Amino acid sequence: MFIDHVVVIEAGLSAARSRLLGPAHRDWLRDACGEAYVTGMTGTRRLSPAGAAGEHAGGLARVVLLAPVESDDTVTLPVRWEALGVMGHLYPVFEASLTLTSLGETRTALRLSGAFRLPLGDPWEPNDATLLHRAATATVRLLASALSTRLCGTCPVAAVA
Repeated sequence: MFIDHVVVIEAGLSAARSRLLGPAHRDWLRDACGEAYVTGMTGTRRLSPAGAAGEHAGGLARVVLLAPVESDDTVTLPVRWEALGVMGHLYPVFEASLTLTSLGETRTALRLSGAFRLPLGDPWEPNDATLLHRAATATVRLLASALSTRLCGTCPVAAVA
């Protein structure tokens, strides 16, 4: 399932880029992904392959940040995470692009767009797709909010999508 969320932040592209790609960016970005994932999945009823009972209790198994792609008015950072669920079952993989786009000297659009992919070979119940979509949307919005706060030091100006 495809998820796309845009937040406008009060920071120019240069400042946002420096904060996003600073020396410790991999650590804080991994932490932000992990917190968004766990919080986004909290409270969902079972999101698991058919037959695996229980609440979602997994966490992120791995976050991969690839090299950024830059142009004069954008910076795109490819992000991928894999999660572990109940009893070691693999949960959806999220492959996304985190893109900063200049909206002038003092504003930048932060777009997080990507796809959650279900693991192949695991039988998922039909109702799980609806729950997964809700949880995935919540997770992406939480991550975008955390990133916007980090990149500008304040709350986001507006959520666009």
